[in-house]
Amino acid sequence: MVKIEAIFRHHRLSVVRTALEELRLRGMHHYDIRGSGYSLSGTEVFDGREIMRDALPRVKLVAVVNDEDEEKVIQVIRKAAQMGTPGSGKIFVSDVREVIRIRTGERGRAAILESAITASENTPNGKIPLETPIYVSRWMEGEKSEQKACTRYVILPPKIAHNLSAGLVDIPPGGFNDSRPHFDKRQVYFVMEGEGTFFIDGKEAAKVEAGMVVEVPVGMRHMVKADQGSRVRYIYVEDNSFTYKVNSDG
Repeated sequence: MVKIEAIFRHHRLSVVRTALEELRLRGMHHYDIRGSGYSLSGTEVFDGREIMRDALPRVKLVAVVNDEDEEKVIQVIRKAAQMGTPGSGKIFVSDVREVIRIRTGERGRAAILESAITASENTPNGKIPLETPIYVSRWMEGEKSEQKACTRYVILPPKIAHNLSAGLVDIPPGGFNDSRPHFDKRQVYFVMEGEGTFFIDGKEAAKVEAGMVVEVPVGMRHMVKADQGSRVRYIYVEDNSFTYKVNSDG
């Protein structure tokens, strides 16, 4: 884990926060500071007043993230805080030896997840405290999207769980789901009902039926087509923390 501390101009705060929230990073703090960088001479105008550069008002944003998220967070902050002029700010990165969630005692990665849930012997009646955020939904009540030849229900929206989402796809007899590649996620299909065919890049790759698990290749067009007379339903689970890298060596 690393701690990222960014110092930048006040009027970029809302832009930076919005960009980080789109990255699904919600654990952050920010506060007002005063100081200067290495250029101590001269003045700057702030809120219509001219002030010395040795006491410039800035905002400091702090976030603790997992190692694999470090570079993504840094680049998002750089892009959002960038002014293209001297004094745009600095980003400092340092290692974090330990993180402890005060309420539950969780440590490390579990302590910085959006909604870590722990039921222990110390919890009354073995139940999770009511203040713990829990997402509960019936799949038929989830976000529904009608596609050309199937219906998709979002069971677990990406914004709820850390880098994880899930849904159910309902394909009528002879129907199929959209054929497209994914470069920013890993997918696994759990076939719950019916029989059909799994295609990769337009070619038949495997016959699928209830009880099968299918790992979807990253970066390749894929599709499930239901057999005539058979309705296919499968649950998909997505890992949204993955980044596909193209081999530039050919």
